[in-house]
Amino acid sequence: MDFINFEFDKGIDWGAVEKEAEEEIKEAKKEREINFAVIDAETDPFNGEDFVEPFIWGFFDGSTYIKFDGPYATDHLIDYVGKYRGRVFAHNGGKFDFHFLIEAFEKEKSLTVINGRIAKARLGRATLQDSYCLLPVPLSALEKDQFDYSILEKGKRNLPGNKEKIEKYLESDCRYLYKYVKEFVDSYGMNLTLAGTAMKQWEKMGGKVPKSNKKYYDKFLPHYYGGRVQLFESGIFEGEYKIYDIKSAYPTAMKYHHPIGTDYYETRRPGDALLQNSMISVECISNGAFPMRTRNGLFFPQEKGIYHVTGWEFIKAIETNSISNHKILNAYVFEETCDFSMYVDHFYKMKSEAEAVGDTAKRTFAKLFLNSLYGKFAANPENYEEFYLDDYGAYPKDDYAPAAVYGDMQLFARDLPEDKWKFFNIVTAASITGWVRAYLWESIQKCEGVLYCDTDSIICRNGDALPLGKELGNWDLEGTAHKVAIAGKKLYACFLDTGKTKIACKGVRISADEIVKVAQGETIVYRSEAELFSLKGKKRFIERKVNATSIIF
Repeated sequence: MDFINFEFDKGIDWGAVEKEAEEEIKEAKKEREINFAVIDAETDPFNGEDFVEPFIWGFFDGSTYIKFDGPYATDHLIDYVGKYRGRVFAHNGGKFDFHFLIEAFEKEKSLTVINGRIAKARLGRATLQDSYCLLPVPLSALEKDQFDYSILEKGKRNLPGNKEKIEKYLESDCRYLYKYVKEFVDSYGMNLTLAGTAMKQWEKMGGKVPKSNKKYYDKFLPHYYGGRVQLFESGIFEGEYKIYDIKSAYPTAMKYHHPIGTDYYETRRPGDALLQNSMISVECISNGAFPMRTRNGLFFPQEKGIYHVTGWEFIKAIETNSISNHKILNAYVFEETCDFSMYVDHFYKMKSEAEAVGDTAKRTFAKLFLNSLYGKFAANPENYEEFYLDDYGAYPKDDYAPAAVYGDMQLFARDLPEDKWKFFNIVTAASITGWVRAYLWESIQKCEGVLYCDTDSIICRNGDALPLGKELGNWDLEGTAHKVAIAGKKLYACFLDTGKTKIACKGVRISADEIVKVAQGETIVYRSEAELFSLKGKKRFIERKVNATSIIF
């Protein structure tokens, strides 16, 4: 029996062959990173009763546009996208479009999920990515054609002329999305989220990216809060009321010095010059100056208590005589501080120049960057999970547990392992948000007849003492209202003298007249027109009873 000799051919430079293969792999990976396309779908109109299904999809890669329609439109899209080597974006795909494709996701490949949104997933050779994570604004804020959504109904969409209108609208949406994703990626790189991109831009400018750990995060979490949202009065108010806004509140705060390093020392007697570098625990009688967490959100009590605040808030509370009988229990003074002026000035200049020439994209990008960096410093990886899909009934990988079922597929989930945790510096974020709350509180003290405030805005009878202007940190008179209905936090309607109405209704979509009813003590029932897609649960419609007691806290 003859044996085959498997010795290497000494005439071949195997080292060069191996190097060439490695280069090909690198090029293929680079190609996947650079190449991208977008997809979008049209569905039945949302009516609050029926679950929708796509009846047409569009795909655009920058040169070729393809539509997939008919009863097997989704299957045909999956077949095509699965062969595409690159990223495929869908705007708000993680909360909508991708849920129609889940059963085609690659088995045992990790899913990236952010706040319940499918941010990234694998489908064949393609990597699906939600462009909303990079550009968290509606596509209409960038560019979108006018469209009559009623023609999407089953009985109308195939009528003469309607099919062509739908196809044209879908194609324009795909082209617009590609245009703005490309402009963003060309300028700032192929990243997953806006916050992560903002941090890279800060680092690229020479800014420090601090590192900490869970112990440090937990220690200073009590000093970190969101914006001040408060009802001073509720009901219906008629007369002359004014609505004021701070011009770029958080970017303004970032131009001041804030702790950036994680080294600190403790004292009960910080010098006045060091207060702004400090996190402070103080026992005092607060007259609404300091926040306190409750089950229903932030509360600003007028009572004695122990408050964990930033130095900025403590300084303004003293200056406005808003606390008494205070005793500092602990002050944590941070040695290394920095301001973010170079970052803020860069993007604020970009925003101003874009406004001057009518460049919607650059203005939007700049505005997003201005408000996306500070929160990244407070990121908590303990809130993150890892997911993957496999056949229903498959045995889970280590530490994973079944989380949901999709047809013949099962979703598995686990908490992010500790070796993947990445903490930055929660104190930096706490100091920036504390500055804004302190500035807002100081401004409230200058106003008369304050009804409501929300992070960077005030509704009051008289705010003449506020510094108005066009510079960062100045106040702007947004409008004057002859009637104001305040039903709760994030739930109000201002009837402006111009004839327009300014509405806030977080979590529900209701009209100004309905807000008036709630402010008068009535209860209304809200039911969402669009179904809610949940990664761990079944899609469903939201129904809520809205009344003053369910909103005020």
